[in-house]
Amino acid sequence: SPMSPTREEFGIKTVGIYRDTNDPNVVVLHFEVEDTTRMNEYLALPQFAKFSQEAGVIRRSIWLGATVQ
Repeated sequence: SPMSPTREEFGIKTVGIYRDTNDPNVVVLHFEVEDTTRMNEYLALPQFAKFSQEAGVIRRSIWLGATVQ
């Protein structure tokens, strides 16, 4: 990964990366997160903002869910 520190260091595990079949500009990243506080710390890193900008991220939506089974 071009970023340092890594997602894994913040307890963020990649589960899958998906592209919308109707709009190739929409990408969904699926992660498992150990601790939402640590996730928010990661998202606040200047390196994360720089990487996102370089990757062409225009808008980000974050949805949190909990396992029920």
